[in-house]
Amino acid sequence: MISFIIPCHNEEKNIKNTLTELFKAIKILKLKFYEIIIVDDLSTDDTIKKAKKFSKKSKIKIIIIKNKKNLGYGGAVKEGIKRSKKKFTMWLPGDDGFEYRQYLKIIPNIEKFDIIGSYFINANKRTFYRRFFTSFYTPLLNLIFGLKLPYYNGLTIFRTDILKQIDIKFDSHIFQVEIWCKIKILKIKPLIKFVQLRNREEGQVSEAFRFKNSMKVLYCFLYLTFYSLFHRI
Repeated sequence: MISFIIPCHNEEKNIKNTLTELFKAIKILKLKFYEIIIVDDLSTDDTIKKAKKFSKKSKIKIIIIKNKKNLGYGGAVKEGIKRSKKKFTMWLPGDDGFEYRQYLKIIPNIEKFDIIGSYFINANKRTFYRRFFTSFYTPLLNLIFGLKLPYYNGLTIFRTDILKQIDIKFDSHIFQVEIWCKIKILKIKPLIKFVQLRNREEGQVSEAFRFKNSMKVLYCFLYLTFYSLFHRI
């Protein structure tokens, strides 16, 4: 029913907790048809050793993909999507960013919807720069591409066949923005639901969003704008 993709780069300190929280949700929801795919993005630590140890102890099968070079977060997810064999696909960071209760809020919705997105109700825990930039680019994306999304980069479940219709170009975190916009541009019409989640607790704030990533967002704007114009011709 669902493939869980976990991109990892040097997450030996976090991968056990990441898998523990996911497995709690799997047991509570009594999921039977699922797969867990870890994409090792050229880690130099014991990330995979720790993952294999968890797999053996918990008796759950984990598929491990080892990238030959570092592809970035989005690039690693794309490798996982290629291997995804279930009806739905969800990726989650390997840095212990979500607790099991958050998965419980989002996963059950696959029974009625094609895409289930999420947004945070306590975004004030983020850095000021990230809050400011998100408050700017989310409405701008909505305006340019005719969307009404509360958030683009949250924990999301996509129907796998929708993902495989899209040629995803970006390998950074911006790839998820690209997916949402191309769904609209390509006139794919899925049933979508958004759920509210609580942001990471203080001390677990993601380091993924830095100033250089905002430049990638601007580049993505330009790329998607021209992509949209091309598909209107």
